[in-house]
Amino acid sequence: GLLPNSLETLTISNYVLTKYSLPSSLTSLTFTNGFNQPITPGIFKEGLKTLNLGATFNSKIYPFSLPESLEELVFGEFFNQDIPEINVIPKNELVFGDLFNKTITRESLPSSLESLTFGKHYNKTIEKSSLETNTKLTHLTFGDKFNQPIIPNSLPSSIVNLKFGKKFNQHLPHGALPPKIKRLKFGKYFNQPISNLPAITNCQSLLCIKFGANYNESIAEFIKALSNCKKLYKLCFQNLSEPLNIFSNFKDLLQSNITVIKISEGNLGDISNLPYSIQELIIPENYNLTTLNKSIISTIYLKWNVSLLNYFKYLKK
Repeated sequence: GLLPNSLETLTISNYVLTKYSLPSSLTSLTFTNGFNQPITPGIFKEGLKTLNLGATFNSKIYPFSLPESLEELVFGEFFNQDIPEINVIPKNELVFGDLFNKTITRESLPSSLESLTFGKHYNKTIEKSSLETNTKLTHLTFGDKFNQPIIPNSLPSSIVNLKFGKKFNQHLPHGALPPKIKRLKFGKYFNQPISNLPAITNCQSLLCIKFGANYNESIAEFIKALSNCKKLYKLCFQNLSEPLNIFSNFKDLLQSNITVIKISEGNLGDISNLPYSIQELIIPENYNLTTLNKSIISTIYLKWNVSLLNYFKYLKK
C-alpha cells in the first residue's frame, strides 16, 4: 500500500479500500463525508481499535468484516441498516447515527458491549429479549425522539448510567429501571408525577437525577418519595416551576444524604431555610444575592454565573 506501516491514526474521505489499502499498524480510522463502501472481510486489519464511518455511510457490513480488536464503532447520520449478525459489532462501545431506527434483537449486539448510544431518530421498543445477553452494559443513551414505554426487566441490571432524550415522557413501573442504576437523566418533555414512577423510588443505588425544562410536577411530593434512595446526593432541575420556599418544613423534608442541588432556571423563592446538609448549591445567574441568608452563604459551596466581585461585595456588607 501507499501508507507507511508505522501509521497509527488516519482520517480519509471517499477512498476505495481494498485488502491492501490499510497498514496493520493502524489503531484509529475516521472517514469524513463521502465514504459509502460495503465493508467486506480483510479490509480492516487486526489491531484497529476505533472506527468512525462518517456521516454518509449507509452500506452493509458483512460478517467477520470488523476485527476482533475493535473497541469503538461510530456510525454517521445516514446509517440505517439492519444489524443481523452478532459478530459485526465491536466489543465495547457502539454509537448509532441520527437516522438509525432498526429493531435491536438479542443477536444484534455482543455480550461484551459496555456502552450503547442511539441517535436522534431511534424510536423502537426495547423488548425483554433485546438486551438480555448484554450483562456488561453500563451506559445506555437514547436519542431525542425515543418515546417508547420501558418494559419491566427489559434493561440489563448492569446499567449504571441511563439517559433519555428530549421527547421521552413515559411512566416507569416497578422493574423498569435497572436495580444498580446510579445516574438518571430525563429530557426536555419529561413530566411525569412521582405516582407514575415507582421504579425510581426503589433505586437504592441512585446517586443523581436530572430533570428537563418542562418538568413541573410537585417537587415536594417527589422528594418525599425518595426516602428509600439513601445514596442519592444530587438533584438537578433545569427549570424550577415552584419556589423552594413552598417547603414549610424544608429541613425535615430533604433527606440528609442529598448534598447537591442544581437549578438552572425558575423561581427559587427564599432559600435561606435550606438544611445544612447541602454542601453545593448551583443557582441561576439572575438570582438576587440579597435574599440569601449570609450564614447559608458561609457554609454552602455556591456556584452561579454572576460576577464574583458582586458576590464578595455582598459578603462584606
